[in-house]
Amino acid sequence: MEKIKNIGFSIGYTSLIMIFVILVFVSFSALSYTQANNDLSRINKAIDVIDENYQADTTAMQVKMAIDEMVVNGFTPEEIENTLKSEVNGIIVNQNSANYIIIISSKAYLNVELGLDFEQKTITVKSWVVENTSTDEYNLKGFDL
Repeated sequence: MEKIKNIGFSIGYTSLIMIFVILVFVSFSALSYTQANNDLSRINKAIDVIDENYQADTTAMQVKMAIDEMVVNGFTPEEIENTLKSEVNGIIVNQNSANYIIIISSKAYLNVELGLDFEQKTITVKSWVVENTSTDEYNLKGFDL
């Protein structure tokens, strides 16, 4: 009787399975790396937005403290406006209120309205709002990507 030789692949099934598993692991690792890189990009944008907001808030607080000090020291609304006009764009001061805008970025600004009482020498915050200047969503979570 003649022996029939088994004609087949010289690579075993175990080796094929190992190659497939390695390809799957490489694919998943590439996807994980891409996702991590995208997450890092979003986090960096969010950090920038938060940093811009804090800088604008700090500037607005400094202006508020300067106005408060001037009200306590008996400055008139015109004197307050003329003193701060070079430092704060668009400041408007009258007998009852002070309004000013602090630019956060090209996409948003901080709009502040203060109530002034020159007789009692006090100020109150009426409004302290971040407003958008573009159609992009600008908020503390970052841009809507």
